[in-house]
Amino acid sequence: LSKLLPSSSVEDLSTLSRCFQVVCAESQSSSQEHLTRAENVHSTSLDPLQRFVSRYQRLLTEAQRTVELQIHHFSEAVRQLELAQATYQTKCQQLLSFQPNYRPQLLRLGSRQFHERSQVEDWLRGMSKTTHDDIGAWLVDQGQSASVLHDLVGLNFLRKVDEDRYEKTVNTRRLSGFFKRGQQSHLKEMLQADTLYRDWVVKVDKMRTQTEEMLFIHYEEMESLELERIETLKQAFISLAASLSNTIPRYKETVDNMMLYQETLKPDKDVQMIVEQYRTGQFCPRPILYENYFYGTSRYQLFGVSLDEIVRTEGTLIPRFISHGMSAIESGKILSSQKLLVF
Repeated sequence: LSKLLPSSSVEDLSTLSRCFQVVCAESQSSSQEHLTRAENVHSTSLDPLQRFVSRYQRLLTEAQRTVELQIHHFSEAVRQLELAQATYQTKCQQLLSFQPNYRPQLLRLGSRQFHERSQVEDWLRGMSKTTHDDIGAWLVDQGQSASVLHDLVGLNFLRKVDEDRYEKTVNTRRLSGFFKRGQQSHLKEMLQADTLYRDWVVKVDKMRTQTEEMLFIHYEEMESLELERIETLKQAFISLAASLSNTIPRYKETVDNMMLYQETLKPDKDVQMIVEQYRTGQFCPRPILYENYFYGTSRYQLFGVSLDEIVRTEGTLIPRFISHGMSAIESGKILSSQKLLVF
């Protein structure tokens, strides 16, 4: 347009020249308005949107990398758990091939029974917080003082100082008196495999909860980021419409339509639509259970175990934890209507 400016000759004063001057002036004004509109659109709409897009892509990439890495570690741990379980079952089968009637021996401490030595240690550790007088009174009341002390000596938890005070008892549950050397080797390998299998169950279940917690946090972050994305787009539409409305009044109808369209944007409804469209089903976490080769899953854990298996193991019609809960409610001091509500 700068090259088309009219000259100052007399012919320029003609009607055609004046008409050209008007067209040139209008074109210059229109071009200036266009530049102003472009600067406003860039500063108020495009630049904030570009900055958010860069941040959005960076956060998505980092979140995806973190989630995939955690899931990869969890998958590897599950694979190790499956290998440990297969090894444990193989060792149990090898042991049964040497002694078909083998069953884990119970450890008796007076009238109490324990499945493993670690359970005895845990029970004794809890008794260590009790005073000596209380422990002695409990033994006298139960009439088990000699039996318990003999069992503790037989299990190598106590060492006798006076050989004449207590008769040395032989722990009939010690494996060395029952098996040959080969059988003892298979038993040792089975116990080691059992310990490794249980350790992996605990480790993998802990990793499962960590993965679920991380996924919950990830979903919350993605929901917040999606809300921010929609809000940013909405603000970009508003800024663009405002820039156009300030520079092109004759496009007011178009601007009104754009403003009408942006009013239909509802971030919460969009997020709800995305969730409903891409959801995969109800979230139902399943704990990883330790399955004993001989007793099943109900002896070492409660959460996640089938009620039928718990009832079958306990030999009752109603699981004990449900009976205890109902008894606690019935013995409470709340009103009957409140008890009924709790039931």
